[in-house]
Amino acid sequence: MNVRSKRSKAAKARQAKIALRIVFIYFLILTISPLAACTPPAIADSAIPRTGQEPTALPELNAVATSLTFIAEADAQVNESDPEANFGDSTFLQVDGATDPGVESFIRFTVTGISDTVQSVRLRVYDTTNDSDNGPAVYATEPTWNESRITWSSRPARVSGELDNKDAITTNTWVEYDVTSIVTGNGTFSFVLAADSKNATTFSSRQGSEPPQLVVTLADGPTPTSAPPATVAATLTPPPTSTQGPPGTSLIFIPEADAQVEESNPDQNYGNAATLEADNESDPDIESFIRFTVTGVSGMVQGARLRLYVTSNGSKNSPAVYSTDPSWAEAEITWNTRPARTSDVIDNKDLVDTDNWVEYDVTSAVTGDGTFSFVLAADSSDAITFSSRQGNNAPQLVILLNGTLASPTPLAGDPVLVGAGDISVCTNDNDELTAQLLDNIPGTVFTTGDNAYSDGTFEQFTDCYGPTWGRHKDRTQPVPGNHDYHTSGAAGYFQYFDNIPSYYTYDLGTWRIYALNSEIDVSAGSLQATWLQLDLAANPRQCVLAYWHRPRWSSGDHHGSNPDLQTLWQILYESGAELVLNGHEHNYERFAPMNAAGAADPLGLREFVVGTGGRNLYEIGDVLPVSEAHDSATYGVLKLTLRAAGYDWQFVPVAGSTFTDGGSSECH
Repeated sequence: MNVRSKRSKAAKARQAKIALRIVFIYFLILTISPLAACTPPAIADSAIPRTGQEPTALPELNAVATSLTFIAEADAQVNESDPEANFGDSTFLQVDGATDPGVESFIRFTVTGISDTVQSVRLRVYDTTNDSDNGPAVYATEPTWNESRITWSSRPARVSGELDNKDAITTNTWVEYDVTSIVTGNGTFSFVLAADSKNATTFSSRQGSEPPQLVVTLADGPTPTSAPPATVAATLTPPPTSTQGPPGTSLIFIPEADAQVEESNPDQNYGNAATLEADNESDPDIESFIRFTVTGVSGMVQGARLRLYVTSNGSKNSPAVYSTDPSWAEAEITWNTRPARTSDVIDNKDLVDTDNWVEYDVTSAVTGDGTFSFVLAADSSDAITFSSRQGNNAPQLVILLNGTLASPTPLAGDPVLVGAGDISVCTNDNDELTAQLLDNIPGTVFTTGDNAYSDGTFEQFTDCYGPTWGRHKDRTQPVPGNHDYHTSGAAGYFQYFDNIPSYYTYDLGTWRIYALNSEIDVSAGSLQATWLQLDLAANPRQCVLAYWHRPRWSSGDHHGSNPDLQTLWQILYESGAELVLNGHEHNYERFAPMNAAGAADPLGLREFVVGTGGRNLYEIGDVLPVSEAHDSATYGVLKLTLRAAGYDWQFVPVAGSTFTDGGSSECH
């Protein structure tokens, strides 16, 4: 298939679809129009009774607006006076126009889970220092920047005019910018705070005590006040593919109520305090109660963590957590009226440090939607203080949902996993040659990202990827790459692949397979890393494989090894996983099994870099000591036969090429 015919075929297919839609819409108009006069006002579908159901009450017409609060996934300041320096790990963001050179600050969010009309969007930043009576302006920017790499010289371009601006702002308060014109739905959104006069302002970064927030208010209700919602669900991965629950999703809830109670003042209420205490250092005792309302959970809860920020700890020991009856009021609860415990100890901690988060596993208590109440009670000589919801670091309840997709339909014999990365561009037909290999290899197709060049737009997916690898879409389990994210939030990728989760897992025979996302946060403590650890622990398998775009190890001279992926590598190594598949380097390389440091280890992870899907090829540079095979001149696919306790591999070249590679190994 030549380039012209590839585009022509895609264009004709789109034209046919459009024509069919026009005919269908015309038919509907003719059919429905006579009924319009007698059709009652629209009623929510959920209010229409189904067969075998009792009629339900109509919904309230004046529904309260829903607000989703998203925490920044990346932020960093850049400094013109030090143009090559990166400040991504700083606890503050500066904006300075008081002197030349300038200082600007960038913030990025990923917004998902939006299914209703967006009513308003507010960027909230916490002002810690303000040496002027004028606040900075905010602009939208390209989202393709890395927190640990962005500098003044490499900072992204602005893609909008001034979105909002502030005059006088007050230290130690939240500042809100209206960015509704930019955030209209799901996607990745980047902003820069830049001085428009003699500004000199400092805000808290996401590493600070008050990370930036993006508050998205959906339609059908009033705009919230400037105070953050009492309960928010922050969905940090794309929306689910079905109503069975959003696989690989984490929901974060802020408490709707919390308060400490003191035995020495048994009728005193402390519901408005900025702290929560647990004290058994001496009689009388102090306990603290926290309550959350969980909504939006339609899938299986895989894990639930109660997170608390320690502000002081005199004993270095942490209290135990119990479930309680949820029927108490924050403004009324006292020692004498505190609710009864309804469980034994759910979790307990020993040594915890001040100015750190401590996490309790409360999975046994949180199984879905509902209201959940907990008490922190000392079980030894504890004397510890946490931030309350009125304090600087409110408690959190993090719900990790099951990220398991339905497993591909099994074929006779051992399952086959076949694929590559760095695949399609409309200016050559190399992807057609590799797609022809897939035509003759049954099994599940994987991709290791950069599926459609050069920007991962929906049109590039339909025009370039669609006519080639797209003919195997129904059996493909993809992951995105950096070029897919050239379109904001990888919107083209997620649209083409029917809103597949950002990261997910599935089974092939006896193997557990993890499709991960190297283009979002993969650091220790990130939601993706936590989800991976929990799923590995909950689903132990002898044979485990994972794939994502950017390789942890590579001898390629274009990108090479990437230490940013160390956390994922470490988690998989410590769990005893077998294989990691990557792309990004446009060549083929096979490594010996490696330990966490990349040294040969017979019980370690074997990595394959398979960036040979068709885009172009990169040279091999200095070959790493653990590299066992490599080639930079051949397009092709990697075929893995996943046996019950082992695997066979074969690099299959396109027609006319001679390089190949193959072998077998057993699982640990």
